[in-house]
Amino acid sequence: MARPKCDENRERRITIRLTEIEYQILSEETERAGLTFAEYVRHQALFGKIDVHYDIETGNKEIREIRDELHRIGINLNQIARFFNTGGKAGEAVFRDIQNSVSDIFTLGNELKNLINR
Repeated sequence: MARPKCDENRERRITIRLTEIEYQILSEETERAGLTFAEYVRHQALFGKIDVHYDIETGNKEIREIRDELHRIGINLNQIARFFNTGGKAGEAVFRDIQNSVSDIFTLGNELKNLINR
């Protein structure tokens, strides 16, 4: 079966050279993104980075809970960073949020170490 023709006629060709490692990395990224090599490179050149999301599943309930908690902390830290990047002034509540987030990260890190060392 022949490959379907594209509606747009792409007449211009660009050739690039890659090292073997660069080619492997690019190949893996195109596979994860579900695109052909040309589509992936074209999208990167025109629009920038393609976000590829990974859904990590584990059978260990404790690790899953830690992953979820780290995700929530990451969201909080992103909101704090956005606040400061838009010119927000730091009050006591913001500093408390930052301290709590950092404390939670260390606590979860220790829990994760304990789970790994079992």
